[in-house]
Amino acid sequence: MDWACLEQLWGLTKREGLEGLFTQKILCEISEAKPGSCSLLVPIIDELEAHALTPTASTDDLEDIMVETVKNLCHCVMSSQCRITTCQQFLSPNLSGLVFRHLTGQELIIAVCTGRLEVVRALLSRGCNVNSYNEAVGTPLFAAFELGRLDIARLLLDRGANANIVAFASNPLAAAAMWRDEQTVKFLLTYPTVDVNVRCNDGTPLFWACQSGNLSLVEILLRHLQIDWRIGNEDNVTPLGAAAGGEHLPVVQLFFTILQEQVIYGDLVDPLWKALVKDDVEIVQLILDALGQRKRSFISERLRNTGLSMLWWATSCRCSKVVRLLLQREDVDPNGGPVPCDREAGTPLSEAVKVGEVDFVQLLLQRADLDPNILVPNIQSSDHVTTLYTAVSYCEMLMVDTLLGDSRVDANASDSKGQSPLSLAVQSGEVDIVARFLSRPDVKVNDLDMYKRSAVSYAAEEGCLGVVELLLHRPDADVSVVDTYGYTPIFWASIKGEHQIVRCLRENDASLVSSRTPQGDTCLMCAAKQGWLLVVMVLIEFEADPAVRDSCGRTALAWAVRNKHDAIQSVLHAYILRRELPMRGD
Repeated sequence: MDWACLEQLWGLTKREGLEGLFTQKILCEISEAKPGSCSLLVPIIDELEAHALTPTASTDDLEDIMVETVKNLCHCVMSSQCRITTCQQFLSPNLSGLVFRHLTGQELIIAVCTGRLEVVRALLSRGCNVNSYNEAVGTPLFAAFELGRLDIARLLLDRGANANIVAFASNPLAAAAMWRDEQTVKFLLTYPTVDVNVRCNDGTPLFWACQSGNLSLVEILLRHLQIDWRIGNEDNVTPLGAAAGGEHLPVVQLFFTILQEQVIYGDLVDPLWKALVKDDVEIVQLILDALGQRKRSFISERLRNTGLSMLWWATSCRCSKVVRLLLQREDVDPNGGPVPCDREAGTPLSEAVKVGEVDFVQLLLQRADLDPNILVPNIQSSDHVTTLYTAVSYCEMLMVDTLLGDSRVDANASDSKGQSPLSLAVQSGEVDIVARFLSRPDVKVNDLDMYKRSAVSYAAEEGCLGVVELLLHRPDADVSVVDTYGYTPIFWASIKGEHQIVRCLRENDASLVSSRTPQGDTCLMCAAKQGWLLVVMVLIEFEADPAVRDSCGRTALAWAVRNKHDAIQSVLHAYILRRELPMRGD
């Protein structure tokens, strides 16, 4: 559809709507963002003038169309010759066209975008504002650099163009540094009015050169007499910090080469942290050496970020090279030093367990001054526990094995509720971890928590037959301890219906079958209440007494009847009858 077709439809459609639609379609299709989408025959100057004569024509729309049309290099929008012809019309002393009058002040920017040096020169001679600004392309100087026209840029600068004006959060020098355009940077720095320290896009030209790692650009800027190499971005990251964080070792070395002793202690701390979290061990080593040269009493352990040591951060960020480097230094505390009270952070060792780095754990354990039993925050509560306890809570067999391999690690250190790492492993059902604990002769299998429950008690409740068998292989395992609830381990197995564990415990201690709770309950009674037929059958096999009554006066059979467990009733009836027959025979 072209302009003529639209005019024919004006009588049938709301005029203002068509004009608005047409304007937006032109702007969309000549946009630089979609140069290949042009399907409409874009109106040339005469058609734009005709549109300008309509009562609802918008001056802003016309300016946008004109600027975008001349600037767009797609031939579907405007041929090169048409673009040049349009641009050259700006030289006419009396522009009568309505569109051209709307474009007053935009002539220079359009001429620069068209690349017509002679038109730019003529317009400047006529007094056009060399620093005019257009929201689409910025200043004429910025547009010249964007198009790579140094000849036009030189002309504009010689005529007083301000290279320090910021357009699109940048200026020519900062943009050239970001684009790694060494030629443009050198060219601009020949003009003394160019501010080498201007901050654009949240960074100075030196900052962007350092971040990109462009060594030659960094050297050019660092050697400039007016350079302020400490100016950082909004986050206070300096150019040196950007180079260190970007892992650009040659750039960092260049700072020391050119600036030498100008780089003081305070300039190096932040770059050190930037390099550390990137695991750039060469930059970390370089900066640590420089810090030592600048401060005689330098101790790396005193360097803290939010109160936490370098070793802690290197461990937390999984920086293996830096971890190895730091652990080789005598001024590094493997325990991480004091942790601020407002931080829920542990030691480097506990952090290594948390992030799953067993290699770090092995390296830390090699330090003779490591204390592996420091209490650290528990991941599941507000409690504080040992690193071994933490490893068990993560069910990390390799971690647990590594820690238990060190005799300094306390295998029995419990949490505030008295729960030992062994009991925690038992409750998790981790047979391999339990077996590893039991391989250490100093592990106490009978330690009780605040509920007076042991590892065997929890294993019986959880139904972990393999774990129960492992625990009972320890000759010192006590299966008769009564907990706060009045239960022994066999009671928990009976209540949970774990008939195999009931058998295992009974075979270990025959007296367990006849044990009773403070309420008078027996294991047989508990199993009958819950309806666990197999447990009842195992207990009957071991001659459990069915006549015992609880504090309510009920027997196991009475509970089976009360809870309507018919199969258990039948078994108990038969069992009672069988027990009574010998007595009747007598």
